[in-house]
Amino acid sequence: MDLLCRFCGEPWDHGSLHDMPNEDYDVRPYKEANQRFRDLGCAAWDQDDDPEPCSNDPLCSDAQLDGLRIVQEADGDDLDAYAGDGRMALSFMEGSDDE
Repeated sequence: MDLLCRFCGEPWDHGSLHDMPNEDYDVRPYKEANQRFRDLGCAAWDQDDDPEPCSNDPLCSDAQLDGLRIVQEADGDDLDAYAGDGRMALSFMEGSDDE
C-alpha cells in the first residue's frame, strides 16, 4: 500500500521504508525510516544527515495536503493506518477549493 508524502502528495510504496539508505548507503532501521518519512516526506530518501522537508511541487490541492497532515498526525507512527486513511482523506477532499 502506498504512503503519501504529506508535503506534496507523492505516493511511496510502504515497503520502500525497509530499503531507505542512510548517509553511508546502509539501510536505515525501519523505525528510523518511519520517523524520517513522517518528518520529511519525500526528502526522507536524501542521504544527508540533516535534510530539509520535501519541497516538491504539490500533486494535489492545498485542502488535500491539509487532510494528509491531519490524518498523519492522528495516526502517529502507524503507517499502515496512515496508508489507508491518507487515501480516504484524498478522496474525501477531492474537488475541494483551495480558497
